[in-house]
This record gives sequence, C-alpha cells and structure tokens, in this order.
Amino acid sequence: MMLHIVMLAFYGINSCDATTNKNTACEAHLNTSWDGNSTCAHSRDSECNVHVTCGLKTITQLVNLISSPEAVSRLDISKNSLVEIKEHMFLEYKNLVALDLSYNSIQVIQRKAFNGLMKLKTLDLSFNLLHEWDTLDITKQLPSLTELNITGNPFWSPGQHIRDLPNISYISGIVTYALPYENKNCVLCELQKHADMKNRISKVNLVTVDGLHCFELLIDFGANFSAVWHSNFSITCAYRYDLCKSPPFTKPPSNISVEFIDGCFLGIRTWGLPNIPIGIATMMVNFVVMATVALTPSLFKKANMVLMASMGLGDFLQGLWLLILTIVRISMSSLEFFDKKMPYLCYSLFALLVTAQSLSAFVSFIVTIERYLCIVYSTKPNVRITRKIAIALLVLVGLLILGVNVTPVALQMTSPFTDYSCLNLHVPNKPFFLESIAYVSVISYVVSYILYARIFWTVRRSSLNVGIQREGKLAKRIITVITTNLLFLLGPMIAGQLLVTLYDLRWKTKIICWNAVLLWFLGINSFFNPLLYAFRFERFRRSLKLLMKGRPNEVGVVPSNN
Repeated sequence: MMLHIVMLAFYGINSCDATTNKNTACEAHLNTSWDGNSTCAHSRDSECNVHVTCGLKTITQLVNLISSPEAVSRLDISKNSLVEIKEHMFLEYKNLVALDLSYNSIQVIQRKAFNGLMKLKTLDLSFNLLHEWDTLDITKQLPSLTELNITGNPFWSPGQHIRDLPNISYISGIVTYALPYENKNCVLCELQKHADMKNRISKVNLVTVDGLHCFELLIDFGANFSAVWHSNFSITCAYRYDLCKSPPFTKPPSNISVEFIDGCFLGIRTWGLPNIPIGIATMMVNFVVMATVALTPSLFKKANMVLMASMGLGDFLQGLWLLILTIVRISMSSLEFFDKKMPYLCYSLFALLVTAQSLSAFVSFIVTIERYLCIVYSTKPNVRITRKIAIALLVLVGLLILGVNVTPVALQMTSPFTDYSCLNLHVPNKPFFLESIAYVSVISYVVSYILYARIFWTVRRSSLNVGIQREGKLAKRIITVITTNLLFLLGPMIAGQLLVTLYDLRWKTKIICWNAVLLWFLGINSFFNPLLYAFRFERFRRSLKLLMKGRPNEVGVVPSNN
C-alpha cells in the first residue's frame, strides 16, 4: 500500500513540475502520514492544489497527521467514526475550500467548530446523526460557503442563521425520504436561492417527483420552516437511486412531515370493485355445478361429469381468489398491504390462483383426451378414461399443483412493492414464476387443439354413426370452453405487453389496468365456463331441476339422452 502511495506521489510531482515549475513547493506535501492506525494520504490536482484524505479514530489526530494545514485546499475525513466536532478544530486551514465530513456519526458540532475557514465553499455533512449545531456565529465563520449538504440527518434541519450566510445558494438534503421498501432509493429535496420561484416554499407543498411512477409525497414544512425560507429560496425534489442506505436516513427532520400517497393502489381499489360481484357470481354458478354432480349418483358415476365438476372447482377458486384479493385491498392502505402480504398473504393468494388456473388447464386437457379416446377409438370400448382413472388423474394433478405451490416458499420468492396482486413472485434476477406456469397452460391448450382437429375429422367421416355424432356435439362444447380459456388467458397477457409498449400511456394507468381491469376477464371467463359446458347438458339440467324441486330420490333416475 505504501509503495502504491509513493508512486502516486512521484507521478503527481512530475505532472506538476511539467506544468507549474513549482518543484519545491509540491514536494513538501506529497506524502502519507501515520499516527498509529490512522493515516492521511496527500495528493494534488492538475493545478497542484493539495487534497488530503484521512482515516481517523479521533479528529484530534489531524494535528499530528497534517503538518502544513494552511496548504490544504480539500480535506476528506468521511467514513470515520467521528461523533463530535469541537471548537477551533480547523483554525489553521485558512485556504480550505472543501470539507467532507460525510458518513460519520457526528451528533454535536460546537459553536466555533469552523472558525478559520474563511474560504470554505463546500461543506458536506451528509449521512450523520446530527442533533445539535450551534450556528449563532456561522456567518462569521463561513462567509464564503455556497453549498451545504445535510442529506440523511433526520434529527436536525437548518434555521435562519444558515439562511443568512451571505453566499449560500444551495442546501442539499433538506428532506431525505426513503420510499417504503425501496431499499437504497429515496427522494431528495434541495433548497436553492432564487431558483424557480414557482416552487417557492409555502406551508403545504404537494411534491410529485419524476420517476416515482405511482407515488406522490405530500410534504408539510410547517409554519416556522416556511417563515424562514420562503422569501429567498425555492425547493426542488428528485428521485435518487442508491442514495439512502440505512434506516436512520429514511426519515425527514422531525419538524417536517411527509405523507406517502400511492396513486396506483388507490386506482386499483376503485377499478377493482367490479371484481366483488364478478367473484361472487362466479363462485355461485360453479358451486351449483359441483353440488349437482356430487348429489346426483347417475352423474357422479360418469368420468366426464367428475372432470366437469373438477373444472367447476377451478373456476370456483378463481372467483374466490378475486373476491379475497379485492376485499383485502380495499380494507387497508398500500403500506399495510405490503407489510402483510409477505410471506403468508401473498403465498396463500398465489397458491389459490395457481390451483384455480392449473385445474382449469390440466382438467381441460384430460377432458380433451377423454373425448379423443371416446370418438377416435369408438370401436374399442376398452380404450377409455373411466371414473377410477379420472379420479387417479385428478389426484396426480393435485400432487403436481401442490409441488408448484410449495416452490415459492422453498425458493423464498419475493414480491416487489408494486405487485398489488401477488402475481409477480420471483427469485431475484429470474423470470416471474407465474409466467412459466402460464406458458405451460398455453402449451396444453395448443395440444388440445391438435387433438380436437383429429376428433372433428373423425366425426365428419362418421356422419351416419349417431353415437359418434352425439359425442362430437359434446366435444364442440368442450372446445368452446378451451377456446374461451385460451382467449381469456392470452388476452390479458397480450394486452399487458401492449400496455408496456405504449410509452405515451402513464405508468400509473398501466399498473391499474394490469392489477384491476385485466382481472375482470379472468373472473368473467370462470363465470361463463359452466354456462358454456355444464348447463348445456340436458342430463345436467334435468338433475338440477329435480334437486331444486326437493326430489332427491328421483335425482338418480334421469334419462340419459346425452
């Protein structure tokens, strides 16, 4: 390390020699000094101004580490463990123009701490724990100061003495607010003297920060703060990436309040309200299908009816998912939703949706195979999916669904803050899990179409076979359900991709469409599935009528026309 520093010093001397011819003056300050485990590295810029960077245990060690403080123009003592700046610590640094005290643990700055810094222009106090700074004489100590950085000091904010500095024009970090669950990203507000006066400070400021997409911040600076700053300063706020790194820096000063407003979540709650009646209606109509098949022995003995009831269960769960998700979202704020959604709420909702979609996709595929065997192999009665085989296949599907539902828990998948529907569970830097499941469903539907092409070809060739024609009608009903499933699955996916490509559409509008409007179609599809399939069976309708009339003894004696 020492060799590296010496080499830097050597090249620094040569550079300055070539341009300034001040060999002796440059050589005197290009070195590295030690005081125990503390060091200061000296360097020069292109104009031979001296820059010093120190690693200290206590600030008093500067006296031993820097022999000619009057030659230093920039002093960096950031990222140490300093807790207090005492009086006259920089008295000899008469030519210092920049002082960096950031990323320490400074809590107290005494009144005359900056005495002697008459030429100081930039002071960086960002990311400390400043509680007390007596600024009564600050105009005499720092008459040349133009820039002050106080980012990430939630317990202190500047007052009129800082405002009265004769050359102050820029104060950074007057508000540092880390957006909830945004980790290192936050909103930074800055004061600028005589900047854009349309943003001049008033008692209440609604600050919409570019780059936040969904969020707005309502900042109340309070009467005292406004009285001090409003006449000469304006405020600007911007979204800053990788700035806030730990909890103390996520809050504004105690005299400034910030209200977090999630516009996307509010819009989703409003536009998602239709999902309540859609969910209830979907659950009711599919419950009728499941109950009718379960209570009718003649229907429950048929493999295709057992599979039809299983499809009804999937659509019932789809309606239940819509209903629970919508009620949960309208019962809490976005912050409460995020607090509670991981891990249990999101994992539960995700499992419910995956079960619903998987049942619809896989059972539809099994029904397709059942129709295929029944029609294409009509001359081979032994080649069939019986009720026992159907139940065994359903058990297999259930185990597969269980494995899929356990995966997010096993891989500890997370959900981003703007995932308002628990759909975007994923391992960091990997595709969203639900996308993979959706692609598998689409593949199963495509294979079903291939099988149905063969089915309809067989039906056309067997125009005189009444049995095949009857089974063909049944197949048409099933392919109608599969078509609607595919359209209502692909439709939202395609619409979502189109929303992403519409750059002129506001991000908030896209999020609302994704998490509210497009979900309507999932519920509507699950509502119409039993109407397109189960309720078109004469046998099913007759069984339902008998149940509604309270004649359960006759339920099993139903003509089997189709």
